Amino acid sequence: MDKKLTGQQETFLDLFRILAAFFVVIGHSLGFYQLTVFQDDRYFCYWKEIGVVMLFLLSGFLLAYSTETKYNSGGIAIKFM
Repeated sequence: MDKKLTGQQETFLDLFRILAAFFVVIGHSLGFYQLTVFQDDRYFCYWKEIGVVMLFLLSGFLLAYSTETKYNSGGIAIKFM
């Protein structure tokens, strides 16, 4: 069975990736520029960590999806010893 992502699913994954990249950029920017308003660690302390976890989840999903799609179409063969 060949599973394809719908247009809505692709849009969601793109928005998820943009949000994750935004979290990483904002988290690094707040730390790099040391804005006086955000020097206290209680504010936005985990933005970049959350963004990195989101990117890892997204890349893991896409890697598994593309591997399964190629395997089902006969593009790759997985051999076990």
